[in-house]
Amino acid sequence: MNVPNRLIVSALALATGVAGVAVAAIAFRPVQGVAPPSQATEPPAYEVTFPVEPTPADGWKGHYSVVIVTNLPEGTTADLEYKDELGEGGGCCTAVVQGALAAPLVNNHCVDKDGILQGSKVTVQVIVAPNYGFMIHGGPEAVRNALGQPDSVLAVLGTDFENLNGPDVQIGGGIRMLIASAEYQLPADTCVSPYSH
Repeated sequence: MNVPNRLIVSALALATGVAGVAVAAIAFRPVQGVAPPSQATEPPAYEVTFPVEPTPADGWKGHYSVVIVTNLPEGTTADLEYKDELGEGGGCCTAVVQGALAAPLVNNHCVDKDGILQGSKVTVQVIVAPNYGFMIHGGPEAVRNALGQPDSVLAVLGTDFENLNGPDVQIGGGIRMLIASAEYQLPADTCVSPYSH
């Protein structure tokens, strides 16, 4: 091939390469007026995590603390309920402080099984709701005066807890709430009032 033919072939190759780059640039250019797809943010999943064992209270035989870790907003109030073989009880309201709910626990429902003293076997339950009127007995006035969540909590979770999501969230009686529980077997040697209620 002589020099002029080489120049023509080179010029054609160069023109073809430039055309390819131009086509690629057009194909991959951003389209005006169309925003890139935005990443939808998932709402946070709110949870409570119970410890494996309760923590004994220093200097108080049979007294424990169940420190329940949570990512619920600071100040969220919770109803703490307790149930064992001899009864149940509890009450409202314990607030989330620095990412935790502290549930007191006393080993005072020990039982005698076949002549062997056993410590309390207690289920601790956390209920978090927009308000606690559904738990109050005493008529319409009591329900109207029921304890509710602080405004700062409702600003995050919503007036009806419509922003409350997570594995322990359920709807009962038309009320969206978080309900979780854990069971603890307390040792017999820390019973403070065996056989009592």
